[in-house]
This record gives sequence, structure tokens and C-alpha cells, in this order.
Amino acid sequence: MSRNEVEVTHADRLVFPADGITKGDIVDYYSQVADVMVSHVKDRPLTVWRYPRGIDHQGFVQQDFSESLPEWMGRVEVDKEGGTVVHPTADRPRALRWLANQNCLTLHAGMSRRKALNTPDQVVFDLDPSGGDFAVVRATARAVADVLDELGLAAYLQTTGSRGIHVVTPIKGDAEFDPVRQVAAHVAAVG
Repeated sequence: MSRNEVEVTHADRLVFPADGITKGDIVDYYSQVADVMVSHVKDRPLTVWRYPRGIDHQGFVQQDFSESLPEWMGRVEVDKEGGTVVHPTADRPRALRWLANQNCLTLHAGMSRRKALNTPDQVVFDLDPSGGDFAVVRATARAVADVLDELGLAAYLQTTGSRGIHVVTPIKGDAEFDPVRQVAAHVAAVG
């Protein structure tokens, strides 16, 4: 096995049974999108949703990987009440394949990067439908993007991995979280 490879265990396990998508398919998909995806998540602490028995079974959120990351995998230690937590980072395609092999289907990247954890370099507006009406989410995403455009901020959309949309806008990364939260709250109120 080459240095960049990850051993895939139980590659034939069904992750999305209704569609016949296996764990091996998920690892292959992460490999295909890695060049683009790594640029979005590199150096960012990741919180992941894991589904070891597939999406038809209860999954769980994991932040702390302090005891399970391979030596070569990126990591960032983040303060929390009463201590710290070690988040994985996906700084290269191999890391994405490793996460996929751990049944990590949804990756939530932090708004700041490893070297400046207290100064976010992006703002994320997390829009989820209160019911099943996705048209409302689309309209809200457009309204938020319009307000950001009026402020001279670029925005792009990401699916949330569930049923919503993230409206993401890159920022300079020269302000701490509290002022950034205040601006985000203003945008949300106007949008």
C-alpha cells in the first residue's frame, strides 16, 4: 500500500441502502472531490456526523478524535469549557479518505483555521427548513446573498449534508468572533 493510500475496511457495507451506495463508493467519491474539497476544509477543525451502520440507523456527532487519529493526520486542539478537544483536519486527500473510511458522511468545518482559531475567516449562515418546504430555504438563501452582495461581500452556497443550505462568505480574518457575530446577526435581521 502506498503512503497516500488508506486501507478501506468493509468496503461493501451499504451506507445508503436505498441507492445501493457502499462505504467503498463513499471513499471513492471523497477521492474524486478531494482536490476541490481540501481547499475548503484545510486547517479547519472538523466536527463530523458518523454513520457506522448506514444512514438508516442512528448516527452520532464526533468532535474529539484525541485517541483515534493516525499519526499522519492533521489535528487542531481547541479550547472548550473545562479543557480542550482535538478535532481532525483534512489537509490532504488521504485525510478525506480516512474520514470516509470512519463512516464520516458530513463534515462541518470551523469558521477559522488552525493558526488563528479566534479570528474567523468566513461567516456561515446555516439555513434549515422548519418543515419540509425547501422553497423557503432557497428564498432565504437568495435574500441573505443579496444583503451580502450589497455589503460588497462575495457569497457561495453549500449543502449542509442534511436538508438545508449554508450561505458562506469569506472575510479577512482580522476580527474576533464577537464582532463577526454582530455583523452576521445584522445581516440575518435584514435578510
